[in-house]
This record gives sequence, structure tokens and C-alpha cells, in this order.
Amino acid sequence: MKLASAHRIFVTGFLLALAAVILLGCGVTGSSNLLAHNQSASQRPGALYTVTDLGTLSGGPFSAPSWISNNGLIAGSAVAGDGSSHAALWVGGNLLDLGTPGLGGPNSGAYGVNALGLVGGS
Repeated sequence: MKLASAHRIFVTGFLLALAAVILLGCGVTGSSNLLAHNQSASQRPGALYTVTDLGTLSGGPFSAPSWISNNGLIAGSAVAGDGSSHAALWVGGNLLDLGTPGLGGPNSGAYGVNALGLVGGS
């Protein structure tokens, strides 16, 4: 699978997951609750999520999370200033670059992390 194709699949999956989180946060969980979206803010229940800017690697244009562990560790990818994709881990608001030059090429990605901080990726 080419990198562009894999990235397109990753981005599509991420956007679908993000849409699901937004819909669930608005109280839209099924066709019977579609009217909840039209209620005023004071009538809707509180948000079930928080949006946080995770930041980017120095000089990089964007980053994308893939997985959040039960204790708040976040695994994903961040693009570096040279355009390469690096595996990344967000811990306590800090972005750690896990990309190691020379190990199989310039690009890597983290797709999961457990509560102990063990990261899986490619």
C-alpha cells in the first residue's frame, strides 16, 4: 500500500470517528434524538468531550491523534518541518517525537498506546 493511499484511509477513518464524537457530544445518538440539535444551548445537556489543540512538531504543519489510552496518553502522527511523518506520543500536554531516522525510512506513525505507555505503530 502506498503511503498516500494509507494516509488517505487514515484521514478518512479519523474524520469519521471525529464526526461520531461530535454527534454524540451534541446528544444526537439516533433518529429519535435529531431534534436535540435544534434545541437552544441552555436546553441541551453539557458537552461530553473537550477539544484540545495538541500542537505540532517544530516547523510542521499538522498532527493527528490515532488512539487515546484510558489514562490520557495519546498516540498518533505529526509532520516534521521536512515533510516527513513521525510517530508521536502526547503525554501531559507535551508532544514527544518518536520518529527515529534510519529505521526503515523517514516516515513512521503510532496507531495505539496502552496505559503503560507502550506504543504500537509502523
